[in-house]
Parts: sequence; C-alpha cells; structure tokens
Amino acid sequence: MLDKEKRFGKVVSFYQSLPDELLENIINALPVNRDVRRKINKLKTSKSKVEMLMASKLRKTFADTAYIVIKPYVSLELEKTTYDEIVNWITDENKIYVAIFFFRWCYEVGNDGSSNDDKYFDTFVDSEIFNCILNGKMIDKSQCAIHNNEPVLGIDTNIFSEETEMPLANVNNDEVHTMKLLGRIEKRNTFYNFFPQYELTDGKLIEIPVDKLRADYPINGGINLAYNPYSGGAASFLDDEITTDNDEDQYVNNVYVVEIDNYDLEPNDNSTYQVKLDLQRLVQCGKKLHDIIRYADEYEIYKVVHCEVDSISDKTFISGNINLLETNITDGEMVVLFYNEKYYGPFKATRRQYDEKFYITTLASESNYLVPYFNTTDVEIIELEKQAYYKDPTYTRFIQVTSENIMYDDTITDEILLEKLTEDVPIELAATNPEEFSHMCSNSPFLAELPQEIVSKRLDRLIEIVNNVDKLKEKKHEVFELLLKFYQEAPSDKMIMESDAYKALQSKYDEERAKNANADKTIQELNRELEKNNSQIIELRRNSEGTASSEEVAKLEALNKSLREELQAIKETSDSIEKLKAEQTELETTTRYLQRQTDDYERKITTLKNEISSAIDAAGSAGMASLAFDPFISSEMMKKAASWETTEEDKQYKEKLKMISEVTPSSLNDTDLIDYIVNYVKARREYSRNDIINIYISIAQNFITIFSGEPGTGKTSMCNIVAETLGLLQYGEELNRFVSVSVERGWSSKRDLIGYYNPLTRKYDKSNGKIYDALRVLDVERDKSEYPFIIMLDEANLSPIEYYWADFMRLTDRSSSNDDYINIGAERELYVPETLKFVATINTDQTTETLSPRLIDRSCIIKLPKVEPKYIVDASSAATEIITWDNFTKAFSKTAELNPITQKGMKEIYKLFNDYGMSVSPRTQVGIKKYVMAAQEIMEDEPNTLAREKALDFAVVQKLLPKINGYYSVYERFFDSLKQLCKEYNLSMTEDAIMKIIDAQERNMGYCQYLI
Repeated sequence: MLDKEKRFGKVVSFYQSLPDELLENIINALPVNRDVRRKINKLKTSKSKVEMLMASKLRKTFADTAYIVIKPYVSLELEKTTYDEIVNWITDENKIYVAIFFFRWCYEVGNDGSSNDDKYFDTFVDSEIFNCILNGKMIDKSQCAIHNNEPVLGIDTNIFSEETEMPLANVNNDEVHTMKLLGRIEKRNTFYNFFPQYELTDGKLIEIPVDKLRADYPINGGINLAYNPYSGGAASFLDDEITTDNDEDQYVNNVYVVEIDNYDLEPNDNSTYQVKLDLQRLVQCGKKLHDIIRYADEYEIYKVVHCEVDSISDKTFISGNINLLETNITDGEMVVLFYNEKYYGPFKATRRQYDEKFYITTLASESNYLVPYFNTTDVEIIELEKQAYYKDPTYTRFIQVTSENIMYDDTITDEILLEKLTEDVPIELAATNPEEFSHMCSNSPFLAELPQEIVSKRLDRLIEIVNNVDKLKEKKHEVFELLLKFYQEAPSDKMIMESDAYKALQSKYDEERAKNANADKTIQELNRELEKNNSQIIELRRNSEGTASSEEVAKLEALNKSLREELQAIKETSDSIEKLKAEQTELETTTRYLQRQTDDYERKITTLKNEISSAIDAAGSAGMASLAFDPFISSEMMKKAASWETTEEDKQYKEKLKMISEVTPSSLNDTDLIDYIVNYVKARREYSRNDIINIYISIAQNFITIFSGEPGTGKTSMCNIVAETLGLLQYGEELNRFVSVSVERGWSSKRDLIGYYNPLTRKYDKSNGKIYDALRVLDVERDKSEYPFIIMLDEANLSPIEYYWADFMRLTDRSSSNDDYINIGAERELYVPETLKFVATINTDQTTETLSPRLIDRSCIIKLPKVEPKYIVDASSAATEIITWDNFTKAFSKTAELNPITQKGMKEIYKLFNDYGMSVSPRTQVGIKKYVMAAQEIMEDEPNTLAREKALDFAVVQKLLPKINGYYSVYERFFDSLKQLCKEYNLSMTEDAIMKIIDAQERNMGYCQYLI
C-alpha cells in the first residue's frame, strides 16, 4: 500500500496531466476572489497552478469546479451512485471524466454516515485502474483488482480531507507555515545568503525583530541559499536572474521577497549561517525558483529615490532625464521619486554609460502628460538596514503601495494644451459658443480617454487661456472687407514684377537683344576675315609670278569661297534682325505701359488706405471698441489670408521646381565622376584617394553622416567642398541645394530647428526659413527629385541631436511608404525623397552633448584626418559640375560580391562586439555590408593593404568603434581580442584607433571613448 504523501502526489499528478484545454476551462471557472485570481495568473505553468489549487483552502473548490465542467459528459449522480457502479462505468473513452467524478464523490456522505473518502479513496488510488488512467494506458478490468468496496483498516485514510498539505519532502514539522520574507541577497565569493528584515502577512509588511531573526536563523539572521555550482538549474538562476548585493556595500541595493514553507528550511553545516534553503532540492522537486524568489516590485514595493537638484523644470519633468542622487540602484530597477511631498512613479531607472549616473524619465508626453504618484498618506514606509564591516549602519527607504491609491499629476503646459486641442476644435468657439466648445473638446481624441476630473480642469484652463488672448483674435467687419478688397484688387510692385506675363515679356526682350548683339558681332568678324584672305591671295599671286595654281592660293581661294557663302547667309538674315529690332521697340513700349499700370495700382492702394482710415474715423473710438473684434469676421479674415498665403507659397515652390527642371546636368558618371571628385577635393585637401572615396560613399549610403575631429581639421569646410563637387551651389541663390544650419545650445525639438505651426495665425512660424523652404521644395519634387540636397548641421552636438532631429530619425530606416513622410507641425505631412542627406559636424569637449547609442547606430561617423590646408584655391573660380542623384549613387553604391575572408572577418568582429555588450544591430550589419561591397570596388590598393581590407577597416572604425564608451577595466580584454583580429585581417586603422583609446584613458582616469 502507498503512504499518505505518495497517494496525494498521485492525485496531484492526475490533475496536472489533464488536457490543457480542459484544465484551463476548470481554472477559469473557479469561483474565487480577485486576489486569488491574481495569484493564479502570476503562476506561469499549469503544474504550479494545480499545486496551488490543491492547497487545503482551495482543494474542495477545485474538485467541485472540475466536476461541474465535466458533468455534461457523466450520467452518474453524486448522491445515488455506488463505488462499484463508478468502477464498472470506467472505459478508455471516459476514464478521465469518471476519475474527476470520483474525487468529487469522495466528499459525499454515505447512508451509514461515513464519508466516501474514508471508505474508498485509498482503494481507488492504489488500484491498477487508476495507475492506467494516470499513465495513459489501456484499461483491462480483468487485471485490475479494484472491486473491493471495503475500506482498508489500520491506516490513516483521510488523505483527501481539507487539512492535508502537500509537502515537498518528509520533514518532521508539526505545522506547515508559508512565509513571505522581504530582504536582500548578498553574494560573498561563491556563497549566496538571504537576510530577511520584514514578513509580508495579509498584504502588510511587519518588521521582524533582530533578536527573533538571530534566534530563528542563527547566528546573524541570514539564510544560506544552497545550490550545486556545477548543475544548471539553481546555479544559472542565481548567476543570471538575481542581482545581488556585496557584503562591503554601504547601502541596500536590491530587495527580494522569498516565499517558502517552514519545512523547506534545513540545518546547515556552517557556524555563521546555520539554516539553509536548498534551492537545488527545490528544483529537483519540480519547483520554479521564479515562483519562490521574486523582485520586490512584484509586490508593489519600491525603492525611494531623489533628484540631484532641488527643483525640476517643467520641460525636464515632462520629457527630459531626471538625474538621481542615489547610487545604490540597479540598471532597470523600478523606483519611485520623492519630490514636492509626493511619491512619483514607479519609473524605470537607467544608468548612463559615460558618467555611471542613474536617471529616470516620466514619459509624460507619451501618456497624455499625466504622471502617476502616491500621496504620503497612502504609502507604507519601511527602511532596510545595512551595516558594512567596521561602519555605522545605513538605512535605505522603500515604500509599499496599492494600485488602488494611484493618482495622476497633470503636467501639460498651457502652450501644449492649446496646440493639442486646437488640432481638432476651432478655437473661435471658446468666445462665441463656450458650451459647444466644451462639448467638442470633451469628445476630442486628446481628452476622450482621460478621467472626467482631468478633462474638466483642462477645459477650465483652456477657456482661461482663450479669454486672455481673445482681443488679439477679433477684427472689425468693415476693416475685414476693405482689407479683403485690398488683397484682391491692389497688387504691389513686386506682384507685377513677379507676374507670368511680365516675366514672359522680359525674357523674350532679353533673348532678342542677345541675338541682335551676337549677329552684329559675327558680321564684323566675318568681314575682317574676308578682307584678310583677299589680301593674302593678292600677295601670293604677286609673289608666284604666274604660278597661280600653287597649293597656298588654292587653299585660300577655297576658304574665301566658304567665307563668302557664310557671309551671304548672314546677310540674308538682316531682314530678320530688322524685324527683331522692331519687336524690341514694341517690348520697350510694353514696359512703359506696365510702368503706367503700376502707377495706377499705387494710386488705388493709396485710395484704399484712405478709405480704411475714413471708416475708422467715422466709427469713432467708441464704435471701434464695440465692433473691432467680431469673432466671425476675425475667423473668416484669417482663413482667407492664410488660404491666400498658402496658395501663393505653393505657386512659388512650383515655380522653383520648374526652374530646377531646366538645369542642364553633367554627363559625368562612374569612373569619370569619381576621378572628377577626387581631383577636385585633392586640390583643396591633402587627403588620399581612399579617404575621399570613403567620405562620398558614406554620404551616398547614409541619411546622416557625421564629421568628427579636432578643432581646425576642416569639418565645416569639408561639408562645403562636398556641396561644391556635386554642384549644389550652382542653381542660383534662391535654388541652391545646400543649406547650412548653426546649431545652438538648448535646442530640444523640431521647433528650434525648423519652426512650428501657429494655430492662432494659421501660419507656420519658421525658425529657419531655408530648411523649411528646402523641405517644401523636396515635397513638391517628390519622386521626380533629380539632384542631391544636403543640409549641414554645424556644431550639431551643442544640443542633443536626437532631441531636435527626432522627427528625421525614423527616416534612416525606410521600411515602408509611411517612412517617406515627416510631420513638421504643418497642416500636412511633407514627403522626403531619398535625395535629401544630412551632414553634421561635432566636437567632443565639456560644452557638447554625447551622441546617443540610437544615433550612433543610425549614422556614419567619420574622423577627418588632420592635414595641412591649401591656401591658393579660389573656390569661386573653380569649375564645378551639376551631378544628378542617379549618377552620384550609382558611382558610390556598387554591389560586388564579398570575399569569403571578408565575410568571415565581419562575423568574428560582430561576435566580439556582441559578447562585450555592444550589440551590432541588423541595421548596422546591413550598412557595413553595403559599404564594403561598394568600397572594395572603387578604392585602390595601398602598400601592404588590399582594397577590400581597407574597406572593412573604414567600416569598423566608422560604424563600430563609436560604440566604445566606458572604463578601461571593462574593455581591456575586448581591446586585446580586437587587436588580434586587426592583425589577422590587416585592419591597421582600427588597430591605431584602439591604441589611441588606450593611451587616452590614462589621461582620463581610465575612461575609454572613441569620440575624444
């Protein structure tokens, strides 16, 4: 016969072996409260869920629910069915259902007053038929001796009663007690020890007195976490999943909740830690260590942190990085920020690599500008003590919260609130119809999902904002009509000069004048040539004394004949020239007419201005005050004015497109184009051919290319040289396709780089008109864009590039058609063709910002070599070619197959970087492959270096080395391994760069960074 524990284990195994769908239906149908349901859902496996449900408090509920689920498939009745009927009814088809019915039937009481459990539980569980059910075997009733319906005497048969627990091991504990202990885990050498300080009971944290801790877990209140260092389970969990403290740490770093039963604790053969929790045995018994040792934040217990400054600006609080004062934090830990007497959070703490400081971001701008917090009265404050050797004890504060008490701080500014809501709701309604305005705002997508209290407060704020600026938006009806008339009927001198008719006449006039001048000049030259030839013929004949057939005379006569024919042809055009002169006179007459018309327009403008002044005077100050700010008139006037300006603006950009289409591009392509560029740059920089080709491949293949280098290395001038070689400055001042932008400190969004759409004026307020114009021109060109367009960001990292350039960041990966558009805050998104490229110059000193890993991954960073400048070049006199986008990209984007050796080197280098935590993303790998494929074809071999080796060398230096950012102690082995690969694959530039980094770290307190 089986003992009590093994029988119970068989029943648990039976329920665990149920089909997944059936077991899931049973668990979902359980009539349990929310807390129990939450505990069930936290368990990851079905086995662990069954173990929990077979605990004493839930066992009967579980058995009853299982019976209810399978009841439609079983015709037996609980009250009337006998044990023999149950057994006889079992078949291979219904065996699972009947077994579930049996375990529920055990709770019923027989006619003699005894429970079915007492009589039949042991008999059934010990039987061969149950073994067949448990092991999934065919049932042979002839071999299953289970028809004994008498109870087995002499043993405890009350296995299935509610008082039975399921121990993991045979321990002589009088009472089983489950504990949830809160504390830290320390690692010393290869030993892990858990130091509890609080017990979590009924959701409340109760501090455990020190004397009790030392009595229960002698001698210093710690529990040894035993494991086998040579097996995978517990050892892997402790090494990979747990972040431990060290015994020399001054403060508590990490806190865990350990949920164990008291019988899991065993005596330990150690004088300091006399109690142990054998994790290895728990794993062997099927326990999941994730279910035993959990992070404290899973129980809503969080570390309290503070900002390193006393006051946080609104901008930083909404979307910036809040630097933390504390250092006893783990990267990725969930913490709460104590600020202004509130506990904000929880937020994920992140460690910066370059200064090892921690920061948090509220991400308010991504959550409708609401920041979660808890009031001081709604949290439970606890302090965990830590005493390092020979030091005074320290206390780290934590709080326990309840999600039901969470509140939200509305951090949205007036400016953002106005901008967001007026995207969907006409702001004029606030003055004309406040009720309708509030109703539309309430239904706005920006407010629709917010709590009603927040919505009401935001609407009150918005109405107050509108009332404060209402006077700026109202206009008088009469003034509106006169201004509208003025716009429509009174064109200015500039409008006349820019009209299509005037431009056509002026162009024809200039063209005919040029033809006339050229014809006169040609006639004069031909007459002089003819006279000269006649003189030579006469002279030759005189000298030849009758030998008129000499070769010289014959040649001159033939030439003379040709000149006469050409002269005759020109003379025949004299009539046409006279006609052109007549047309010229007519054009001059037309010009005088246009001038008179211009004078008439000016007089009309003056008359209209006088009418406006008279209307204002007639209305008087009182009348003006009462009528000057009619909302409807204001709205209509602003709409008409904005519409007129938009239409005129569109015309201007389309006119620019037309002018660009008339440009004659260079026919240079492939090798000729490369040679032209190399020679042009070499005349201005002492760069090698490969250095120059590297720059142009990078620009052709990357959306943004960053030039780094010491001050004076010519980063900015190199950008200008690139623009010159591509002919970007040859289109005329208004059409040039190179824009230079000087970045300023404090830029934080596209508003600083480009501008923003003003909903009050319905116009785009430009911070940089040239960038705005460039984007509008490119939007008009779209897929017909033929020529490169480059925008230079000078001193780009005076502000964080990923802040003010964020909207362009996603254009670095064009995986779908949506990635071809950018939203600059205008009325519609703008199309950005592939012809747009950015180049940036950066410095690395205390006044600049560090490049983020996200930007490094999406850019190509070129350190320009320091060379002697050339002073004799006059850029204005140099001949440049206008290069098309297709010819440029074809020349610098070859697609030759990679050499197997190069491919092998790439894989080894990628693996090395990945092994040391510098992930080489698929984006970077694709970029390097494209670069090397192109560069190996058009670069030249150098002494002791093949072109393909040089190509890979450039790629590693520019795409991978910028990822290096940290202390030398972390990178020392990495540098050794990378230097070995450099020697193997002949990467001399990479090896030199590593040596410079190693030399520099000695001057920088051990800090390593490529961009220094």
